[in-house]
Amino acid sequence: MTGIGSASISKLEKGMRSLSTVQVAFILGLVKATPKEFSDAMTIAGLAASNICTLRHPARFPDQVGPLLALEEQATNATIFDPAGVPDLLQTESYIQAELSTLDTPVWDHESLLEARKLRQRRFSNLNGMQATFYLDERVLRRHPNDASVMRDQLLHLTFMASTSQCHIRIIRANTPVPAAPGIVGLFEDRELPALTKTETPFATIFSQDESEVSFYRDEFKKLKNYAMDADESIAWMATQADNLQPLAAD
Repeated sequence: MTGIGSASISKLEKGMRSLSTVQVAFILGLVKATPKEFSDAMTIAGLAASNICTLRHPARFPDQVGPLLALEEQATNATIFDPAGVPDLLQTESYIQAELSTLDTPVWDHESLLEARKLRQRRFSNLNGMQATFYLDERVLRRHPNDASVMRDQLLHLTFMASTSQCHIRIIRANTPVPAAPGIVGLFEDRELPALTKTETPFATIFSQDESEVSFYRDEFKKLKNYAMDADESIAWMATQADNLQPLAAD
């Protein structure tokens, strides 16, 4: 039906061959893809063809960008560092709402942005095969909005997530000379597919399979691993910090 032989399909599945964007467009037409499906698939095809693509989105809210989900879900290992906040995939609803309140976007857009992020988090939680390591800056976790309960609940959620087999959280101490990052950075790896880096800037997310960039971020994450508390220390630190934010009991 597609004109692609079974041997070629096998190579595609193993990441040993890629389709041209013209071939992708032809197949999408055959399967009657919707306009959004077509746009998302062509973006991913463009990444495969050129090793880099840029997706624009509202500030710090890339969740409605369809290819983001597909590109994240194909990895078996993910390493993520957010130098300015709690990573998207680990945020509580109240933390997301507090973040939304700081954006210069219409209030009526907040609900759709919130639902998109929650959907992305649910899909992440269902990826049983993925192992994810998150690096968080201690200074970020010591900051909290006017309502300290938001950060307390967030810390408790992080402590719970860190106890699961899928999620590993490492805290970087406040006095550590952390390598400068352009924004939220991630490295997604799979045994059978090319490694992928993700860099989130204020209004766009850049995906790259460029070997030099992948190698650079591998080295940077090795540095972070050496700087950070180990997994058990990180869990203990988050639990203690959450306890410190407990409201004082009334007399």
